[in-house]
Amino acid sequence: MNPKTKRYELFEPVKVFIALMLVAIVWLLPVALPQAEDSPDKQPNADSLFIIPQAGAGWTCFDNPNCWEWACAEVIRGGCLRYEQKCTCTHEGGGGGPSYSPPTISHTLNCSVPGWGDWCIGALSIELSASDPQNASLIISGDVNGNNFTCTENPCTIDLSEGVGSVNYKVDASTGLSDSDTVSYYVDVTTPQIDGNISGTSGTNNWFTTQTSVTASASDFNSGVYSLEVNVNNTGYSPYTDTTFTDGVHSIQFRAVDNAGNLTETAVQTIMVDTITPSLSLQVDGTRGQNDFYTTSVTVTPNASDATSGINKIEAMIDNGAWTVINS
Repeated sequence: MNPKTKRYELFEPVKVFIALMLVAIVWLLPVALPQAEDSPDKQPNADSLFIIPQAGAGWTCFDNPNCWEWACAEVIRGGCLRYEQKCTCTHEGGGGGPSYSPPTISHTLNCSVPGWGDWCIGALSIELSASDPQNASLIISGDVNGNNFTCTENPCTIDLSEGVGSVNYKVDASTGLSDSDTVSYYVDVTTPQIDGNISGTSGTNNWFTTQTSVTASASDFNSGVYSLEVNVNNTGYSPYTDTTFTDGVHSIQFRAVDNAGNLTETAVQTIMVDTITPSLSLQVDGTRGQNDFYTTSVTVTPNASDATSGINKIEAMIDNGAWTVINS
């Protein structure tokens, strides 16, 4: 009796090989084939993001160059295939970055000639100075009475024009934080204006022949008028009142001060008033006859006087002729 041949022995190595190949295909196929774009495994998740401190090559964080964030750019089967360097730091420390202290800005008003109170009666400028605890880059900007400016240096100086105004200023740091403030300024470099008026009848040689009144007013378009004073006949300044002059030679002077401390003083003005006519008498020399006739040649000598302005001239009219100056 012949023994039976075992055919399966010839095929067992083939079966084992096929089985191993199937296992390898099943194992390697997910790695070899790209994932679908809408696969949730493709999307980064919280577990794939981590923060590391690093400085060097790569992206520089806008807020802080020492803040770095690495995030998974491609996730496969719960693992990260590729990481990318990201920068999402914020001034609030988001994304694992540090918290920041805000910058500070301050001003100094530089006045060449200080006046009263807050007023400047000379050249005025404002100096703006800013700093940042993190030494972040800074930009100083603002406006002067609505006119915008941006400083090109820190500190920076801005000239201020005459008048009352305000400066709004701020500093922006590269950390995203800022600081700001507002300051008012007062500049008056113009002295007050004094206007005067003299009321009277003018005679000759700058004399007035009637009582004469002198009035004055002061104006100032920046800080306003603080006081107006008058000095009559060099007796010293006193608060202004209207002044009326009678006969004589007088002097008057005005002084005005504005609320900033600017002073205007007029020159001394002379007011001459003579309301009384001169006195005149005649001396007649000759031999007098009857009925007011003179029997000899007659000499007529005028005598004139004036206690205030004096005699300017004496004129005579002979036989209804023209007036002729006989003494001056």
